[in-house]
Amino acid sequence: MLFLFTFAGFLKSAMRMTILPNSDVKFQGIAGLADHQIGKLVFFDQKFDCDLINSETKEHEITISTKGVWYAKSWQIPSAYSQKLIADVSHTWILERKNVPATFVIVTHICETFSYRKNYAPTDVKPDFHLTLK
Repeated sequence: MLFLFTFAGFLKSAMRMTILPNSDVKFQGIAGLADHQIGKLVFFDQKFDCDLINSETKEHEITISTKGVWYAKSWQIPSAYSQKLIADVSHTWILERKNVPATFVIVTHICETFSYRKNYAPTDVKPDFHLTLK
């Protein structure tokens, strides 16, 4: 079974928590998701290529593991050009439904890994905003 998520569908989900790798930073609920998205406003032309690695179903819960590539551009004043960014990412998504035939909703999103590819990391931007949250 393959699950596809659109950004609009993601925002409509009953998101409870987003967890960032190698940190104790957690975004709780829809408000937390909004905070997370606001921090990414410096990026444009974003695109994700995502592959399903594994899925496990337990009654009313599905755990999905994905890996993929994130493409984006960033521009910072006074730079004359934007930068092309490419990062390899992996995520775990936990979805559940309360009763059958209810729709599955995302309850937890864990960013397991995020690493920029050589020569495609930001060079003139502030450190990742995730690392400044505490």
